[in-house]
Amino acid sequence: MTTTSTSVRARFVAGVVSLLLLVGAQMFGAAPKAMAALPVSISGTIFDSVSAQPLAGVTISDTGGSATATSANDGTYTLQVDPGTHVLKALLGGYVPMSSAVLPNLVQGASITGINVTLQKYASASGTVLGSVTKTGVSGVAVHLYDAGSVSQDT
Repeated sequence: MTTTSTSVRARFVAGVVSLLLLVGAQMFGAAPKAMAALPVSISGTIFDSVSAQPLAGVTISDTGGSATATSANDGTYTLQVDPGTHVLKALLGGYVPMSSAVLPNLVQGASITGINVTLQKYASASGTVLGSVTKTGVSGVAVHLYDAGSVSQDT
């Protein structure tokens, strides 16, 4: 047998094997895909800063991703995120938005608990801003009042 006929025969066998693998994959389903990373579970409770009562309906989101959750009637939430570094943001109408500290290097399958958030209501005031010298009303002044809430992790 010559080198040329051996080379042709090897290519033929390789082609038949590839065809059989392709037919087998079609008959029995495609080869399994690489497993996706297991999500990280982050959970905690959202509280009102004045009453210390749990807050329902707070939207908790991952600032670097698309994951969101809403707190339940008892203020608890659970958010599923991909492994990595994350910052959470809590939003509820009438309250100052609050972001968590950076949650670094979360590994797949981890369960992070006790990421609690305390939200502060926006403050309101009414009245007139007076000039310090003229003691007359000053127009065009915007006054913003709020006291930031807090984010904590149980230890």
